[in-house]
Amino acid sequence: MLLELARHDGGIEHVRVTPERWRGNLTRTDVVVFVAVCDGVPVGYVSAVRTPYLWGGGDCSRWTTCTCVSRLATWGSAPG
Repeated sequence: MLLELARHDGGIEHVRVTPERWRGNLTRTDVVVFVAVCDGVPVGYVSAVRTPYLWGGGDCSRWTTCTCVSRLATWGSAPG
């Protein structure tokens, strides 16, 4: 899905990670990925990395990516 979204957005040349490394990243406990699904089809994702929040004594999420296909720009909006 990562490569398909990059192709759709015209940014495939910026993808440096291999599918194997991407899958490996998903096994990390500090990585969180939510997949957006529309009509049963994956259409985007948002990813984050949990890091220590030293001042608060816990963790915080650093959102790293939010990608979706452009057809969702008007998804759910009322017809004009």
